[in-house]
Amino acid sequence: MEEEIEWVGQAIKNGNAVLGICLGAQIIASALGAEVYPGKEKEIGWHQLQFLPAIGDYKIWKDHPGAHMAFHWHRDTFDIPSNAVRIASSAAFENQGFIYKDHVLAMQFHLEVTKESVKELR
Repeated sequence: MEEEIEWVGQAIKNGNAVLGICLGAQIIASALGAEVYPGKEKEIGWHQLQFLPAIGDYKIWKDHPGAHMAFHWHRDTFDIPSNAVRIASSAAFENQGFIYKDHVLAMQFHLEVTKESVKELR
């Protein structure tokens, strides 16, 4: 994973737009110098996600509801990197996502998953 972490870190330094979902969010956190580590429990399935007030500062999330039922499939978690803004949390994991310098979005959860797509995982 070290090569991927370095590659993502360089993309961030170059000012490229970077999106990380689940493991991708963990890679971004690591590339920005934050710790990634096992959480106290697994979070798999549909769980309530709380978007934090700071998310409203970003145009992409302007009209998004404060709470959302999102799909999760992880046990690891991360600390929020320096100069990043935490945007979401859940009952099991305080750090569910962050935005860094207006061009990096890290989400531990899966907004792209639908009830129909979960059925295809079987």
